[in-house]
Amino acid sequence: MRRFLDADLHLTVLLADWHGWINDKLGGSLESIEVASVHMESVFRCLLDDPPEGDGPGQVSFVRASHLVDDGDYWAGVIRHMKNVSLARIRKTFSIMGRDEDDADGDTSKFLYPAMQSQDIHTMNIDVALGGMDQRKAHMYMRDMADRLGLPKATCVHTPIIPGLRSATGRMDASITGGSGVQVAGADEKMSKSDPKGAILLHHGAGRIRKLMRGAHLDPASPDSPIHEILEHIVFVRSTSMPVDRSEEHGGPLTIESVDQARRLLADGDLHPLDYKEAVAARIADLLAPLRSRIESEPATFQALDRLVQKHSA
Repeated sequence: MRRFLDADLHLTVLLADWHGWINDKLGGSLESIEVASVHMESVFRCLLDDPPEGDGPGQVSFVRASHLVDDGDYWAGVIRHMKNVSLARIRKTFSIMGRDEDDADGDTSKFLYPAMQSQDIHTMNIDVALGGMDQRKAHMYMRDMADRLGLPKATCVHTPIIPGLRSATGRMDASITGGSGVQVAGADEKMSKSDPKGAILLHHGAGRIRKLMRGAHLDPASPDSPIHEILEHIVFVRSTSMPVDRSEEHGGPLTIESVDQARRLLADGDLHPLDYKEAVAARIADLLAPLRSRIESEPATFQALDRLVQKHSA
């Protein structure tokens, strides 16, 4: 998202409250999901360094699905999508919700989700659809429907999925189901709040991040580690190098300029895994510091959301 803004594109962020309702987030309570959407907007604004709001280059706008659905043309588009696809085809997209193909048998609203997600893109006149690799099926469905309905076909950009800190499967984006039919390797191993020891949450402080990273999987002889993924896809998005603060007896200060360099140093025994983990942890803590300050200065929304999360996690 930052790169799009830096390239002077206009960025539209969809806060998909109705989609969360369909997907039973926060107990399927639309009111609770609205609390989450307010917090999420604040988080996005902070992590994007509070870009100007508007429809121009380098500006951002936030749209709630609950506003899109007030338009009859939106639902006409959803119906057109659904009249041109089979239930079997829709079932194959359910992984975008983290659902199995039979999860809609007791809740047919799930069948609306892919058509809504496709119509969202057309309603908002999106040229480039941005999502994680887990959204690939939804975007391919959208492009297929665009061909069938004679609609503009958005280009799709997919970002990697960061594995959980304790995952040993390595890069997750390469194994998302694609045309080859290869299933994601360890889909349950992506970073998720359901594994408290495997996920860094955006409000975590430096001490908590350091503790989590110390327990993260890292085999110096293997090229795969969630630490490498975090360095490549998060740390090096914001900077071109990372300092490693080591004592002189352990080699002295070091600067890492690429993930491949880190892999080589670890494999050769020239970089201790703990020093590497601590360096990445410190950088992540620095990146999240402005957000923690924002949460501390505006605690009401975060606290309301935290209470809801705790309630529905119990």
